[in-house]
Amino acid sequence: MDQPGIPTFNQLHGTREAKSESIDLRAPTILIADSSALFRRNLGTILQQEGYRILHAESGLEAVSLSAKERPDLVILETEIPGISGVATCQALKERLGLDGLYVFLTLGQEREDTYRAAQAAGAYRVFYKPIEIEPLIAIIRTLLVPLPTPNYPLTLTSIVGRRSCHVSGWQPRLRGLTLDPGPEFDWLGSNIQSGVKIRVEYVAEDGARLIRDGLLRQVWKKLNQKALEVTFGKEIQRIRSNEFIHQPMPLQVKYESPAGDYFPGSLVNISGGGMRLADLREQLEVGTQVPLFLLQDSEVLFSLTGEVRGTRLQADGRFEGSFALVGMSGDTERRLGQTLFGG
Repeated sequence: MDQPGIPTFNQLHGTREAKSESIDLRAPTILIADSSALFRRNLGTILQQEGYRILHAESGLEAVSLSAKERPDLVILETEIPGISGVATCQALKERLGLDGLYVFLTLGQEREDTYRAAQAAGAYRVFYKPIEIEPLIAIIRTLLVPLPTPNYPLTLTSIVGRRSCHVSGWQPRLRGLTLDPGPEFDWLGSNIQSGVKIRVEYVAEDGARLIRDGLLRQVWKKLNQKALEVTFGKEIQRIRSNEFIHQPMPLQVKYESPAGDYFPGSLVNISGGGMRLADLREQLEVGTQVPLFLLQDSEVLFSLTGEVRGTRLQADGRFEGSFALVGMSGDTERRLGQTLFGG
């Protein structure tokens, strides 16, 4: 929906040039758009310490203009921001600027169901209530901006110059990157690896998406006689999701097993091949807990799944809404679930 007074990207900066093949190794960019200078400063300082590049805006129009120019990776946006509302700003970022893949977190000073629903309809990825709990916020940002590869899935590394590729199975996470063992598969890089080689990294992320990222691969000394390879992630080039979330009502029911071993129904809000969101939970579930989930149709159990709790929020009626990542699925179960949900 067009919003009066909100410029398009072309009006602000002209026709966008074709994407360059040059590598961009700057830190992921987060725009904090909030009317409170104290909030912007405090949150910005914390996120800078996490290694992110921070931009600030104090109005909705400034957030749109900065986003058109800087193309941030994530926006933390106050719903009550002056000028253009946060919901309208989110719509402008998504629709008028064409930033469909931009993660937008909308912040609310108080719980209002109508604003929460409007934020979801505008394309907000998450809604947070102030005061924001910092540790869960940082954990979510880390997952979104630098999702780790799925364990036991090989990575594909391709050099920008020469287009040579190799596959890697063993890796360890590090801040904004990975540590690799220097095996013989890297011999073709020769001595260049000491000063750094620009690469593209392709992998299946923990959230099920296939990612391609720019990166820099270089050799480091961990000890006097022990070498290691480090990959520093740059900008995300491509993110391919196997399926989008389904939001419309479905003839499916869900039951979950509580920590006490009791079985309760939950109201299905949305579901995809990688996760689901349930409302009307009887209790608040601890983040990180793995919960048995049962997908039913006409009282028949179609799927027995395991959901890892990623977040919960209190509903107006005293029950809880929770988001779950589906973990530990076999390839056959994932295929059948996809056929059930998406018909293919």
